[in-house]
Amino acid sequence: MGTWEEDGWRRGIRLFMIGRR
Repeated sequence: MGTWEEDGWRRGIRLFMIGRR
């Protein structure tokens, strides 16, 4: 139902975590 969506939100979280540092 949303494989690319999961990867997309996951990639956003990773960028957010890296930027939050």
